[in-house]
Amino acid sequence: MSAIIIFRVISPAKVCSAGIRIPDDVAFAQLSLIGTREGIAGIDQKLPLVGENAVDLVIGQLYRNEYGIPTDPKMVLLDGEWRPGASAPGI
Repeated sequence: MSAIIIFRVISPAKVCSAGIRIPDDVAFAQLSLIGTREGIAGIDQKLPLVGENAVDLVIGQLYRNEYGIPTDPKMVLLDGEWRPGASAPGI
């Protein structure tokens, strides 16, 4: 089965306007689902949790009197979660 995997928010209707039938012709998934997209398969990046962790990092820096650009920047990596949907059956 062929698939269209996108990062940006493109509506399935836009894909269908090009004569492509989802999921008959291709599977369709988004790498970053924002909000609830009924029937759309893709990865939930858990953006509220990303925001919570960013605030925790800033609070920690303020508590330790760390200001300016850090010499050793920290990165928080959170696992995304696959959300199945009718746009990509069986995946």
